Amino acid sequence: MKKYLLLLSLAAVLVAGAAASGTFALFSDTETSEGNVFTAGTIDLAVNEENPWSSKIDANLKDLEPGMYDDIPVTLTNVSSNPMDVWMRVTNIETDGGLATYPSEDPVASSQPEYEAEGGPGSWAAIDDIDSVISLALDLGNQVTDYEILYIDSIKDKWIYLDNLGSLGYRTGSIGFKLDAGAGDQYQGDTMTFDIEFFAQQSEGDTQPDPPEPELSGYGRT
Repeated sequence: MKKYLLLLSLAAVLVAGAAASGTFALFSDTETSEGNVFTAGTIDLAVNEENPWSSKIDANLKDLEPGMYDDIPVTLTNVSSNPMDVWMRVTNIETDGGLATYPSEDPVASSQPEYEAEGGPGSWAAIDDIDSVISLALDLGNQVTDYEILYIDSIKDKWIYLDNLGSLGYRTGSIGFKLDAGAGDQYQGDTMTFDIEFFAQQSEGDTQPDPPEPELSGYGRT
């Protein structure tokens, strides 16, 4: 009898619970952000309003005499969405003794003074290290240098830090080249071909990226 009553009581509880579960609802709300896109930022440098930069800068660097120089205007523009650090270097340097036009029957020099300065008859030796008497001056970004400090043969292939450019930021200045006032006749007619290269690198992140190598000592990012 007690067992029967217990079963009836349990059944009543189950029925009551089932009835109760159908008498109310839980309030709810769902919010959805749709069509999201992840886009990587950009790093892009324009030089003298060219991107890519393809113009030559040697228009006024021909027929320079000792002590003469030319400053070439340069504008660097960050056309990307991220701040960047910018470096430059002089690279791919090749020197040559110039056109051999003297003497005409045995062309070995560009002029009589060069021929005599390089040893003359019997002991003539071509001297083509003109990069040792050409210096560079910078007035671009945070980097300002004087002539007579940075000679090409000592800075070639080494990166020089210029500045940090914010998004859409720009810097206007110049790069100059000078033939040393003490350059002798042995450099008459000599030539130097070279490239100017700029490197832009993201300047923000979890850690600051390493600079390009090698940096010129004393002219790196601070």
